[in-house]
Amino acid sequence: MDNHTSSPPHEVTMDISSASGSKMCRGASCDFADSTNTSKDAKERSASMRKLLIAVILCVIFMAVEVVGGIKANSLAILTDAAHLLSDVAAFAISLFSLWAAGWEATPRQSYGFFRIEILGALVSIQLIWLLAGILVYEAIMRLVNGSGGEVQGSLMFAVSAFGLFVNIVMAVLLG
Repeated sequence: MDNHTSSPPHEVTMDISSASGSKMCRGASCDFADSTNTSKDAKERSASMRKLLIAVILCVIFMAVEVVGGIKANSLAILTDAAHLLSDVAAFAISLFSLWAAGWEATPRQSYGFFRIEILGALVSIQLIWLLAGILVYEAIMRLVNGSGGEVQGSLMFAVSAFGLFVNIVMAVLLG
């Protein structure tokens, strides 16, 4: 048997801030916090956030029009589209939060920053869409079973849907 005495491990230290242009974040190296990329990312995030905010405002306005029009026209189709717009508004709001949070400074604990919040935001958005789909399917089945569909006003439905087409075209141009 060998009677080697083990020496304590040697700690190697080096100034990482001077090597390869890495940035020091709160006393630790954050390789993903490159200042040249940070300003470019901030500008892109700001432009995206502005576009998303305008899209949220347009969606909320049109969603209110669709809710009122769907109730007055007794149209589950228009109310379904209003629910779809609610999911769009939620997705845009989650995206806005994710873009804002992704701009947070990287830390030693979060060395990649907070970019993963965008993935969690997408997950929440998808769950909301499934919830709304379930509610709408339930309402449609209840209308079929109870026969409480009632008379649908086609002209009001057409007016609301034409306005919706206009809003969707504006948002498509806005969001690219």
